[in-house]
Amino acid sequence: MVDRLPNPLERRLLRMPPEQGGLLPLQVLVHLEEVPNLREQVVRQVADVADLKNSDRAGGSPAEVTCAELVSADPPRELDRYCQRGAVERLRPVFSSKCEARLSEAAPSTPSVSTPGAPIRLAELSWTEAASRFRRDPRLLLPVGTCLQHGPHLPLGADALIITRLGEAIAARYDLLVAPTIPYGAGSATDMEYAGTASLSSKTLHRVLNELVSCWEAQGVEELVLLTGHGYGPHLYALATVVSESARIRSVDLHAIDLSAYLESAHTREHAGELATSLMLHLAPELVRTDRIQDVLLPPERVRKLVAGEEPVPLPGSIGVVGRPSIASAEKGRAIYEYLVDHIGRGLFGPPAPPDVTQPSARSHVTQTPARHVGGGRPHDD
Repeated sequence: MVDRLPNPLERRLLRMPPEQGGLLPLQVLVHLEEVPNLREQVVRQVADVADLKNSDRAGGSPAEVTCAELVSADPPRELDRYCQRGAVERLRPVFSSKCEARLSEAAPSTPSVSTPGAPIRLAELSWTEAASRFRRDPRLLLPVGTCLQHGPHLPLGADALIITRLGEAIAARYDLLVAPTIPYGAGSATDMEYAGTASLSSKTLHRVLNELVSCWEAQGVEELVLLTGHGYGPHLYALATVVSESARIRSVDLHAIDLSAYLESAHTREHAGELATSLMLHLAPELVRTDRIQDVLLPPERVRKLVAGEEPVPLPGSIGVVGRPSIASAEKGRAIYEYLVDHIGRGLFGPPAPPDVTQPSARSHVTQTPARHVGGGRPHDD
């Protein structure tokens, strides 16, 4: 519960004089729209969870006074106050019913447009189409990338490009909705020495993810899958600790998946090495500077000390590579990409099937809230 001084409108609603502005605890998740019926319903919810120690000043039922004052306010004011997410389940039916009404008014028979076999991107839908999708299938994929150096031969957006393509391929196979990729992640202080690299703190990334989850959860999303290809420990921690009130949160870390059948080197001991370079050669060969590929081989003991999470941090002052990108190939990248799409998809949702019969299936390497990692790997300490 959030304790704060009531604003002037709230004093009116509770008939509280300014000089008696004691702390007024409220639990309001989202700010109210200027729609009388919606506002009235939400205020009734507020009245249920408000501290009613001042109800003797209200001159009647707090709910009745609040509703009357809100509806007659000219112009209507927004109670743009936020609090614990415990109100999500209480308020969701109100917003769901309002969304249904608006949807029928705006587009009573407009389905979301999609091409068979193509990913359905949230950013390309209208709000009415998004509402229809959430009603039909309340699942959402959210790729989380980085803007991070990957040596002189790969672009700064390599992580984001790879995870976006994987997410869209999985979404297309299972007819799921995919959200716009978050292009920034948590990076190390060493990575920040390289031009163009921009990262968030683990705390900031965690907060961003939690707030996005809150938005979609309040709109009806019941399952959200976080996808990432960046193995830095604090980055993985931010994803692994995302929480929700009721939605199922699952996290997929590419580094936790066993790819030894496809690679000559352990991908959890490389950065911008064989794995990332192979995937980029397959997905975006025009962005790979093949003439600048250089291997950086270090003793195993040294590499082990550089590992932070599921991959090593490059040595300060180095070219930003750990491992052997020279042995990468587009053929390896294609095989790995196809395997990852199939492995992650089946691990999360089971064999591909029509959307109306597909049921998410939990596997031993797929975890629920709090989120963890898909694959056989174990997250390391930061």
